[in-house]
Amino acid sequence: MRGERAFLICLPLLLGGCYLGDQARGQLHMRLNQTPLVEAAANLPVGTERDLLLQVPKIKAFGVQRLGLKKTNNFEGYYQTDQKGVTFVVTAAPKNRLESYQWWFPVIGSVPYKGFFNPLDAQALQNELEQAGLDVWIFAAPAYSTLGWFKDPVTSPMLRSGLFDLADTLLHEMAHERLYIKGQGDFNEQLASFVGQKGAIAFMTEAGLWTPSEKAAWAERQRLGKAVRTLVEAYLPRFEALYKTPQSEALLAKAREVLFAQLENEWLGLTGQKTHFNNARLLQFQRYQEEDPRILALWNQTQGDWPRFWSQVETLVKTEGWD
Repeated sequence: MRGERAFLICLPLLLGGCYLGDQARGQLHMRLNQTPLVEAAANLPVGTERDLLLQVPKIKAFGVQRLGLKKTNNFEGYYQTDQKGVTFVVTAAPKNRLESYQWWFPVIGSVPYKGFFNPLDAQALQNELEQAGLDVWIFAAPAYSTLGWFKDPVTSPMLRSGLFDLADTLLHEMAHERLYIKGQGDFNEQLASFVGQKGAIAFMTEAGLWTPSEKAAWAERQRLGKAVRTLVEAYLPRFEALYKTPQSEALLAKAREVLFAQLENEWLGLTGQKTHFNNARLLQFQRYQEEDPRILALWNQTQGDWPRFWSQVETLVKTEGWD
């Protein structure tokens, strides 16, 4: 199952108010506390984390040479943290429709999320948005992209899920550098997720890095991921129909609660894990887990030829009037 592993961080030096100071301090802290990748690997005991760090240059080279991604100076440093993620991302939506709350920033335009280095700041915004009557969902992202404005590091949370997820995350972030469309947050994330997933599979296969246990675990995750995507996709039109039905706020709130409880129970039955859904979580799941049919169609048309794929994606951008 693809997780919420990556995030496009807003450019802190271009923002105003308290957010500027908080994000600038967080960015500076990460910059000053990075260790060169080779040095970090040398200081780690032989084992999983050290082995993963040594794979980073190979993954980057694969992305450039095979996937047509941009060569950059990113991911040459290592940042260690005990936190669940390096940035804590707030998303929101109205309670009566599936429509992402948007934040606008210079350079990147409108995006359906706002990130914080300090989880307490994310929780403060959550409280503010909930008091305004919105559904809110927060997730911890182990990686982020500054679109080349800063040197993005490899972070310790990126190493916690094994080689496939590391490759997926790195290639996802590199895809943001290859193509980012101002004001098209959902498309940007779905494109980067698609590239990360396809690229990681190709990297593991071509490098002969799959072990039988890893491949079996990955196949099970794919099966489960498909099952939960199918589940959520089946519920989305039910929520859309509910929100279009004329009714009082009280009746809508009760009907929502019943439908979300049904979804959560089915999720528990599929995964064995309890979870909570609201409109913000539904939209976040859709943003990162679902494939844009246009992207999949272009991939199939170009038969996995990466240069042709990127050319067709750029044509799509022009056709949509996004350039």
